[in-house]
Amino acid sequence: MAFRYSDKYKKYSLDMHVNVTRDEFLKQFDPEALAKDIISTGAEAGMMYIQSHYGYSYWPTKVGEMHPGLIGNEDAFKRLYDEMHKGGMDVDVYFSMIYNNWAYDHHPEWRIKDINGNYSRDKGRRFGLCCPNSEGYKKFCRDQIADFTEYVGPYEAFFADMTFWPTVCYCDNCRARWEKEVGGEMPRIVNWKDERWKLFQRKREEWLQDYMQYIYDSVKMVNPGAVVEMQNSTMPGSWMMGVTENATIASDAVSGDLYGGFSQQTFACKLYYNMTPNLPFNYTTSRCEPSLDEHTTIKSEVMMKLHAMLSFINHGSNIFVDAVDMTGTYEPLVYSRLKNVYDDAAKFEKYFSKGKPCTDIGIYFNLHGKYDEETPPMDISESKHISRAIPHLDSSINVSETLQRAHIPYSVYTSFHPEQWGKAKMLIVSDAPNMSKENMSELKAYVEDGGIAYISGHSAQPLVEEIFGGKITGRTDETITYIAPEDEVASLFGEYSRKYPLTVYNSAYILEGATNGKVLAKLTLPYSLQASSFLVCADLELQVEADPNDPRNESASMHSDPPGIATDHPAMMEAEVGKGKIIWVCAPFENTSLTQPRKVFTSFVKKYVPEMRFASDDTPYVVEYQLWEDEEGKYLSAINLQYADEVLPVFDFNICIRTEKPAKITRVSDGREMGFEYSDGKLVLHIDRLDLYEMFDIQI
Repeated sequence: MAFRYSDKYKKYSLDMHVNVTRDEFLKQFDPEALAKDIISTGAEAGMMYIQSHYGYSYWPTKVGEMHPGLIGNEDAFKRLYDEMHKGGMDVDVYFSMIYNNWAYDHHPEWRIKDINGNYSRDKGRRFGLCCPNSEGYKKFCRDQIADFTEYVGPYEAFFADMTFWPTVCYCDNCRARWEKEVGGEMPRIVNWKDERWKLFQRKREEWLQDYMQYIYDSVKMVNPGAVVEMQNSTMPGSWMMGVTENATIASDAVSGDLYGGFSQQTFACKLYYNMTPNLPFNYTTSRCEPSLDEHTTIKSEVMMKLHAMLSFINHGSNIFVDAVDMTGTYEPLVYSRLKNVYDDAAKFEKYFSKGKPCTDIGIYFNLHGKYDEETPPMDISESKHISRAIPHLDSSINVSETLQRAHIPYSVYTSFHPEQWGKAKMLIVSDAPNMSKENMSELKAYVEDGGIAYISGHSAQPLVEEIFGGKITGRTDETITYIAPEDEVASLFGEYSRKYPLTVYNSAYILEGATNGKVLAKLTLPYSLQASSFLVCADLELQVEADPNDPRNESASMHSDPPGIATDHPAMMEAEVGKGKIIWVCAPFENTSLTQPRKVFTSFVKKYVPEMRFASDDTPYVVEYQLWEDEEGKYLSAINLQYADEVLPVFDFNICIRTEKPAKITRVSDGREMGFEYSDGKLVLHIDRLDLYEMFDIQI
């Protein structure tokens, strides 16, 4: 289905989570003035609230309660939407799901309840949480959507925020559904090696999808032309939230807000691009620095420009979230700054939707592996102490940053869309637990068809055993391990060697009795089992404790754990499978921000994919490239990703691309035709200076 909203890239949102505790709240809200200022920014669409986490409605509702600050100004939001439509803007209405203090207070039977029988606001917390398994709460949401739509008329998009599990719920509604669908007591021990716990997690994901689909259908019943968006920012979030592909299945477009740096954004944009049912996806971040918990510190214009363009060059829309003052006013500086951001982006706008991405490398992200498999079993009553760590996500983002710095084009592909993997010459599966049998079969087929698969750590262990033979018998007790290269790949390890092997700050898997493939590196262990921590060694309370009766804990060096025990266990292996190859690594050494290990990883990528799109080595690492192509040509973007208020320009570098000989190259910002060199299938484009970003139209 084609949506009108699908051609909008420059967007805006006004955060309006306003309580009712003071009479002056929202009393100065002026919809006409706000609409005028929003329109002045050049934004093409605005995400505007119809209620908030507090649950009070911003229209004279028949279902629930209108915010008392709008008494006497009841039609304010209808006027706001009407003025935005008159100004040529689309309206994306915001509705808070699950987080609803009004519903929580008025209907205790709808509340999320933890294993101890506690509710979310029992200890003074701000958020009132309602269970998506409560039929009463679901109907309340549907009735509010219908009531609002009847009042304001059609809108172009609907954003359902907070569509995730904030905790593990054991309310009567959840218990009844578990009893009906599975039977017996709901599991309470978080144990990722226990199949019943993993079944419970799958049920939580299914139940959440049912709720999201219910909301989706509720909107379509009253406004079938609207683009419906669930909250997708939690797609890479922890297992606790229960968001996988389920949020995209119940959405017309992926939409999510994140507040990290540019490495997080570029990874998320590539993930969103490959998961959205329709383009563009929405990438949302705050106008305040660093996030929504700040109200007065505005990001610099430079930072806002980089955030916006990073969304645009990944073919996504950009939404900046402003924050209303409690009285209903807002900061005018935001609007003049946003106007400058969107005016500057306008010259590139026709390229925001042109072409398909040209990538050589794919990063596999398992939407069902977002937990630490090594977390010891723990009762859910201790949920505040249960790890939310996601080693697979950390490793995947580190890989993406390594590739970006090496100017190696990549995409992020997920467990949900294996049909996309074939677009990549090499698929990196970095420390990904819980890969399904289907995904492992699809990964093997990908390799047999000529793909290269890099597999490390917890990833696809049954497939590793099948391909290489032998058995993975466990992990080392040592939490610092070393990878010592064999002669064949010694040059790829740079400054590392057998005597000075590559350090991995992780335990390593032991593969016993491999009968197939060749060993590229072997595992070396430190002299001592105990892991040192030099940075805290001066603080007695933070020093590592260890069993004094275990001789392995006797340190060899006071400040480090040097390599000392060479083993015959393979640390890295390669095997041919059909037309392709699989590389297995016993521990995810690529999960690093250190320069030298990143160089080693990059060397291996280039070894197995020697003919990559970009062949330039002199570009500053802060520059990220994106290359898109269609039948008309290729479109190159370069963006200077320094996370700072004042970004220093970079000078005098070459961009080298393997491509057909161009007929003409035009610099998009000013229409200037660029000179270039071409020989042996390589285009060399010299860049004298790059300030923030630039695009080039390469006509073949």
